[in-house]
Amino acid sequence: MDANAAPGTDGALGIAPNRERTAIVAISTREIESSDLCAVFEIWNEQRGTRSMPARDDLLPRRLARWLSHISLVRVLTETNDYEFRIVGQAHVQVYGANSQGAKLSQVTAASPQLGGMLKASYDTVRVQRAPSAYRGVIGRDITRAQFDWVETLYLPLGAREGVDHILNVSCYGLPPSAKSLQVLPE
Repeated sequence: MDANAAPGTDGALGIAPNRERTAIVAISTREIESSDLCAVFEIWNEQRGTRSMPARDDLLPRRLARWLSHISLVRVLTETNDYEFRIVGQAHVQVYGANSQGAKLSQVTAASPQLGGMLKASYDTVRVQRAPSAYRGVIGRDITRAQFDWVETLYLPLGAREGVDHILNVSCYGLPPSAKSLQVLPE
């Protein structure tokens, strides 16, 4: 397994035949290709200033309006080691075929164990490290029936001195920017 692989994947990167296998890798924030993810990361950095992270109230929806359809926000439920989906943008709803707003991650995991497991590992990493985390690759049918071939995603911690109380996620879905001539195989 690749040391940079996202939790729950084999670490391979590339488009799998018929999108059958997930291939996600962790990337540094410097490796992010999506200009939209870079823009949200820049706003997060501006708002945190010299702190390790901004508070949830520091990120005003007005500044993030352009990307709201690609944003989700979870609240950390420390007492139950769970997360609650507070905001789920329309792009997430479209590609996953479900709106999880108001649901707990444990409920999502019950319906889709592999997807829920990957999300929990990503959220846990951000919560414990109190630092951004980014991933790129393909989510195949082994994880979900998602309606996309490629994802680049960024998780950003929000909170006060006591720790992370929310995690902001912004994702870009579609074909990788570097694979414009790539053909998607018919199903």
